[in-house]
Amino acid sequence: NTASNNAASNTINIKGNTLSKISFCDKECSNINDNNVKKSIIEKLGSQYSIEVVNRDYTIINPNTLRIVSYHQHIITPYTNGNPYLLYLCVIDGVNCSIFIDKKLKDGYTYPKMHCVKYNFQEELFDKETVFSGELVKDAERRWFFLIDGILLYKGLTTAEKNIIARYELIHSIMSGEYT
Repeated sequence: NTASNNAASNTINIKGNTLSKISFCDKECSNINDNNVKKSIIEKLGSQYSIEVVNRDYTIINPNTLRIVSYHQHIITPYTNGNPYLLYLCVIDGVNCSIFIDKKLKDGYTYPKMHCVKYNFQEELFDKETVFSGELVKDAERRWFFLIDGILLYKGLTTAEKNIIARYELIHSIMSGEYT
């Protein structure tokens, strides 16, 4: 089983049986169970877009950071007990894929969990690739939600140069006009 990137079309190609059906967020999805495929996805995000999948995106507030926050304007979002994930919209073997990539690496594993789910975003978000960050959480009624807290890549373009307000406006625009 191997995976390769087709740079001309931005498509990831997979050879062999790399998916298995699993339960994820109380629904059925496809689990990517081949480390070569996971490696290919991780390397593509890193080398092509400088996106580090497994990392810590939060700062624990201590008296020093609290003082800095109180003297300067900040946007602060809570870090819940949910599971941090990236949502990677791409094309694999000609099929639009929404891949949840766990941002935590379990002890003893080389690559994080990756699950393919079905979401109805506009075609161009998959074709040119888009990456959201957020957390999967369950509410009091045991319903699952993906709380999007950022956008790292939009139609193949990094959003690092945009300020936080522009990134939130972009997320809102996508969800209201490019998602069903």
